[in-house]
Amino acid sequence: MNNKGLNAEHEFNDLGFVKRLLCPYCGSENLRPSHVDDVGNEWFKCEKCGNYCTRTKTKERRELENVLAKPAEYEAVEFPEKYFDDGKFVPKLLAEELMGEHHFITMKDTDVVYVFNDGFYQPYGEILIKQQCKARLGKEYRKNRAEEVMDYIKVSTYTNRREEPPNLIPLANGVLDLKTIELKPYSPDLMFFNKIPVKYDPNADCPNIKQFLSQVTATKEDIDILFEVIGFCLYREYFIAKALMIVGDGSNGKSTFLNLLKAFLGKENVSGRSLQELEENRFAKADLHHKLANIYADLPDKALWRTGTFKMLTGRDLIIAERKFQHSFTFENYAKLLFSANKVPEAYDDSDAFFRRWLIIVFPNQFINEKADPYILQK
Repeated sequence: MNNKGLNAEHEFNDLGFVKRLLCPYCGSENLRPSHVDDVGNEWFKCEKCGNYCTRTKTKERRELENVLAKPAEYEAVEFPEKYFDDGKFVPKLLAEELMGEHHFITMKDTDVVYVFNDGFYQPYGEILIKQQCKARLGKEYRKNRAEEVMDYIKVSTYTNRREEPPNLIPLANGVLDLKTIELKPYSPDLMFFNKIPVKYDPNADCPNIKQFLSQVTATKEDIDILFEVIGFCLYREYFIAKALMIVGDGSNGKSTFLNLLKAFLGKENVSGRSLQELEENRFAKADLHHKLANIYADLPDKALWRTGTFKMLTGRDLIIAERKFQHSFTFENYAKLLFSANKVPEAYDDSDAFFRRWLIIVFPNQFINEKADPYILQK
């Protein structure tokens, strides 16, 4: 056992506990990182019950599981008469009941069912519907009956893809309106597909982050640009056709900054495709859908033969994307493109349309041996 390899991306509260991680034994949020075992598993110690654990769950995942498992009392039903008429199953009766308890939407272009939970729409609608059908029908559950309920809900909830105004930002404690600087409650009428896992606090400050940026950058102007980039990621429009490239030798804070930004935005709100993958892999663009940023550290030095996808992703163009074995769909990208590299990859495109899209920030300082702070992200 050793302390090396502990995940530096954890967020900590004022008491030093990892935010949003739950102890599997007592369910508390009193976990501290302990060690990493010889096979790479990260262990935590619960200060409440004293147990060590490695199979932790986030608070959001536990809440979702609770929603999915909600109707356990239905499993004991011998014959759920209220879903039958003269002995014949009526899918409308069960479907209407589920729609009365949950808010579903089904995208017309992809046929994916989303369910509103914890302030935003999550793509687990089909899982919830199937589990609810099995739980409520009990011994009368049949796969074709669940499919009939699913079809009814889909047809009843089809909607066109849309995004809420970008000035509305879903946070951990509500929806922040940037125009009025007011915090509003969550609502299923607001069609959000992600949420930032931080709370809005008008009096908050970030002295440790400011100090870190002053150590890794060359000028105050670079610090201001990085803060603007962070704010730019929160806005669900690509209204400035710019991408970020952080350049510098190893051990100079490039990956630390990107990991810090990833933790702030929420890992589930970030994709991780390289610049080369976005151009060469036909399925890569789909990963950016409903993400706030695409972050890739340490780009390979492989030359870029094409740049068309990069320019479309940063230019508010309509993107046609597809996932393997699924319907193609169209979206306007708002995931900001952020990369780091020891050396900027060579590109076979010398056009102004390509080069003017780059913000290049140099991290000139190296932090090695005693200069390196392994706990900078926790701070």
